[in-house]
This record gives sequence, C-alpha cells and structure tokens, in this order.
Amino acid sequence: MEARRKISKRDSIIEAAIEVFSQKGYHNTRMEEIAIAAGAGKGTIYEYFSSKMELFHDILLTGWRKIEEDISVDEMASRPVAEQLLHMLSGHLRYFQQNRQLTRVTICEVKTIDQELVEWALQMKEEKEKQVCSMIAAGIERGELRPDLDIDIVSRMICSLIPYFASYVVMNDLDLDSYRLADQISAVILTGIKK
Repeated sequence: MEARRKISKRDSIIEAAIEVFSQKGYHNTRMEEIAIAAGAGKGTIYEYFSSKMELFHDILLTGWRKIEEDISVDEMASRPVAEQLLHMLSGHLRYFQQNRQLTRVTICEVKTIDQELVEWALQMKEEKEKQVCSMIAAGIERGELRPDLDIDIVSRMICSLIPYFASYVVMNDLDLDSYRLADQISAVILTGIKK
C-alpha cells in the first residue's frame, strides 16, 4: 500500500510539473508552484527529485520510454518497410497529440537547459537514427528499396520529420488523424512527389 501511494504521489508531481512547465517554461517555474499544482508540500517533491533539473530530466526520460514502448520497431522488423515506417510515424504523431503539454515543454525547453540534457537528447536522436538505418538496410537487402540509397541520409531525413511534425501539430494546436498524416508522409518518402 505504501509503495502504491508513493508511486501515485510521484505521478501527480510529474503531471503537475508538465502542466506548470508547459505554461511558464522551465526557467520561470519554481518548485513551490509545482508543489501547489500537485497538492503536495515542497518538501514532498524533494523526497522524489533532488532538483528541478532532475524532475525535468525524469519527465523527458519517462516520455521517451513511453514512446519506445508504444512504438516498438523491433517487433515490426520482419514487416515491409512501408508498414514499419507507417507504424513508427503514426505512433509518434499519436503520442505527441495525446501528450501535448509534454511535447510543448520538450520542444521549447530541451535545448536551453543544461549540457547534460542536450547530450542525452542527442543520444536519443542517434538511437532513433540507428533504428531507422537498420530498417532501411533490411529493406534494401529484401529488395524493397533502391540499392543506391545512402542509408544515413535517408535515416536522418526521416528522423528530422518527426520533431518537425510534432512541433507543427502541437504548437498550432491541431487535431489531425495521426494515421492519415503518417500515411501521407510515408507515401512521399517511399514514392517521392514526381507525377
């Protein structure tokens, strides 16, 4: 029972922090404001997080893990590249729309906070690019994709579309069909825009 209560209090702190960070930004948010929003004392927050930076980092890490769990590329590895790409893109877009406040905070704050967090974000980006490189390489090997593709360039192009569309959808407060948008994006990637 005690562990369950602590998990629930921790989750309420994280939810409150996401809300306050998305409204005020990281630098303008005080831990007292997060405590009030969470219905907790300031000291309670420090039982779970030693600093505002640790709380923010934990929020981003939790979000990243959730995306990776929801959009497991590994279980799709034997499927055609078109299916894998559609699954990955629609999953990301759906996650960003369902977690708008967290996405806003991430887009606006991650590069302005501290070097360790920037390095972590770059590492996550590299991991995603490696996943996509593997997907493209397997597609070439199976004869689904052109053999002359530069795998690194294609991977970077695909991965750069994810934060672009996250920003486009969330910052403009759009409510789009994530599957349909992902289908259009993947169709352009796989077939180009030539008539």
